[in-house]
Amino acid sequence: MKEFWFCLNTKVYFGCSSLDKYIDDIGTLGKRILIVSGRHSVKVSGLLDRIEKRLKDKSLKYFEFCEVEENPTFQTLEQGSEVAKRNSCDCVLGIGGGSAMDAAKGIAILVTNPGPAKEFAGEDKFSNPPLPVVAIPTTAGTGSEINRYSVVVDKEENTKKTMASLSIMPRFSICDPELTLTLPPKLTASTGMDALSHAIEGYLSKKANPISDVLDLEAIRLGASNLKRAFENGKDIEARANMLLSSLMAGMALNHTGTILAHGMGYALTLDYGLQHGHASGFLLPYLLEHIYHRDKERIDKIGEALGGYPSWEVLKQLAKDMDMPIRLRDIGIKESELDRLSQRMLENSSRSLKNIDFTFTEDDFKQVASLAF
Repeated sequence: MKEFWFCLNTKVYFGCSSLDKYIDDIGTLGKRILIVSGRHSVKVSGLLDRIEKRLKDKSLKYFEFCEVEENPTFQTLEQGSEVAKRNSCDCVLGIGGGSAMDAAKGIAILVTNPGPAKEFAGEDKFSNPPLPVVAIPTTAGTGSEINRYSVVVDKEENTKKTMASLSIMPRFSICDPELTLTLPPKLTASTGMDALSHAIEGYLSKKANPISDVLDLEAIRLGASNLKRAFENGKDIEARANMLLSSLMAGMALNHTGTILAHGMGYALTLDYGLQHGHASGFLLPYLLEHIYHRDKERIDKIGEALGGYPSWEVLKQLAKDMDMPIRLRDIGIKESELDRLSQRMLENSSRSLKNIDFTFTEDDFKQVASLAF
C-alpha cells in the first residue's frame, strides 16, 4: 500500500448565498482587513461595495489594494504588503480569480517577513507566520481558494515561480456559485479548462494518492459534464455550482499532487504569447496525453472514462472547439519556425513539474508535443 500524507487546512463554506451567511466570520481573524482584488470586475459587479458595507456594519476597518493584474508579479506583492503594513492590517481578504487570491497569499507572507519577495519562492522559504488569509473566488478554475500555492511572475527571468506553504492556505473560503454568474463565456471556458488541467495532471502525478485520485476523477467528471453548459448559459446555476465544486476538489488534490507538465509548458504560451493562464494550461494538455499514452495507458484510460469518451485527448480537443477555443498553435499566431524556441521555453518552465513524473521527459519530448499541437 502506498504511504502518503493528506492535509486540509481550509474551512470551506459552499453554496448559494454563502457570502451573506459567512462573510462576518472574518471578524474572528482580524479587525483591520486588507482587501486584495483586480482592478475592474469586483468593482463593476458591485461585489466590492457589498463586502465593504458588511465589514463596515461589523465595525471592521478595511483598506483596498485593488491593483492585481492578470499574472501578478513579485513587485505587485511588495506594493500590496506596503499598503498592509502602513495600515497595520492583521488579515488579508482575496476576492476574485486566481491572480487576486494568489496575490493575497503572497502579500500575507511579506507583511510578516522582510523581502524581497523573490526570496520566498519555493517550499516554506519564510520564517514568520503569515497573516491569516480569507478567499472569495469569483471564477471556477484555479483552486487557489483551497490550495497552498501563490504563483507569481518573475519579470527579470520571464518565468513563473511558486511560493508554497500550508500556512498560506486560506483560513476559510466562501465558495458562492452566485458570484460566478457574471463570468463571461471566454473566461468561463478558460478557467474551466484550468480546473480540468489541475485534475488530470494531478491524477497523473507520481505524488497522487488514493484520496487525491477520488477527488481528481470526480473533478474531471463534473468539469466534463458542466463546463459546456456553463459556457452556453452563464445563468445555469447548477452548472456554475458544479464547476465551482470541480475547481474546489481539484484544488484540494493539487495540494498533494502538484501538476505535471501541461502547466509548466503553458507558462510559455502565457508569458511569451499572452494566452490566458487557464487556456494555456489546457491548450497543450491533449497533445501531452497523446504523447505519453503509451507510458500510462491505464490511468489515461481512467481519465477518458471520467471525461465520458475515448481517447481522452480527442474529448478535450472537442470540448475546446465547442467553446470556440483555438486548439492549434498556428491558430494563435505561432509560426513553425518558432517551435524550437517554444520547446526550449517549455523545458525552462517545467523544472518544478518534471519532479512530479516517474518517467523521463527530454527536450525532444517537448519538441514532439509542440509539433503535435502545431
